[in-house]
Amino acid sequence: MRKILGAQLYTLREFAKTPKEIEQTFKKVREIGYTTVQASGIGQIEASELRAIADATGIKIIIT
Repeated sequence: MRKILGAQLYTLREFAKTPKEIEQTFKKVREIGYTTVQASGIGQIEASELRAIADATGIKIIIT
């Protein structure tokens, strides 16, 4: 089984309070090399908008 390492967004919660900040955080996380995240502790955002941001930045949300 291949292991996948992801970023826990709770650790970045201070940088992900608004939808725009969430998008910027996803971009940075992707630039670092992560492809998956646990989306917890982030600011309020509609699920559909979060999904659109994840898709646009190449990030998979694997757990909340």
